[in-house]
Amino acid sequence: MSGRPLLRDATSSDLSAIRRLLQDAQLPLDGLDDCARLWVLDEEGQVVGAVGFELHGQAALLRSLVVDSSWRGRGLGLQLVQNGVKMARQSGAKSIHGLTTTIPDLLARLGWTEVPRSKLPADLAASRELQGACPATARAFSLEL
Repeated sequence: MSGRPLLRDATSSDLSAIRRLLQDAQLPLDGLDDCARLWVLDEEGQVVGAVGFELHGQAALLRSLVVDSSWRGRGLGLQLVQNGVKMARQSGAKSIHGLTTTIPDLLARLGWTEVPRSKLPADLAASRELQGACPATARAFSLEL
């Protein structure tokens, strides 16, 4: 492992590596193909992290945030979240939301607010994550853009 992985747009050839990372982290795969965009962190040709978002009206849903276990603790999750927020804003979203069982502290530290699922924008109901792909124990967070 060398320095810092390169953040780049995901390609169709990255999907199997992203699916493997999500499975290893016990995160949902349902709806992965619904992402408006996906990005990966690439270290010498190997995908070591990923994030994506879905766009539903003016609301974005951050999803599929994952970092390979051997790369955790180096700020890569932070980099991925910040990129997802930036790109959602550039795509015209007015707010971004996420469901998580693993990173509530990170989202809170970045200014996201925990909200009841019932307070998420109605447009997000079309997402597979809100239709049951994410467990009921996942906490909902929102950030106005």
